[in-house]
Amino acid sequence: MELKWQSRFETGIDRIDFEHRIFLDIIIDIDREVRAGKGSKRISRLLFELQKYGEFHFISEENIMIECGFPGYKGHAQHHADLNETFSNKKMLFDMGEENAEDILAFLIEWFVNHTLHEDMKIAKYIGRNPPS
Repeated sequence: MELKWQSRFETGIDRIDFEHRIFLDIIIDIDREVRAGKGSKRISRLLFELQKYGEFHFISEENIMIECGFPGYKGHAQHHADLNETFSNKKMLFDMGEENAEDILAFLIEWFVNHTLHEDMKIAKYIGRNPPS
């Protein structure tokens, strides 16, 4: 799969879409470094950037869910927590030399695509039916 922003990732919620574009840009940077055979130090720094940005983005997205009264908030927030924990563990293993960059990259791509197309679209559909006043 070619890594680039696609219209199918758009939720129609400007803030979420903006943040998703940045998130994907960092994944693309990681992919570029992995393909170029860059050292683990550079890749680790990008993974750390993505980890911190992901934490920020999830809080931002959760605030949107709370503000609009999204009924699936608790489950979605738990999904965020699970993703953060899995990613943190994978990054730690990478830093210890026990996980390879290609596997982490595959996880990140799957995370972004599946979470955006399935979980985040639920928020978009809810807001579409229940616009903020």
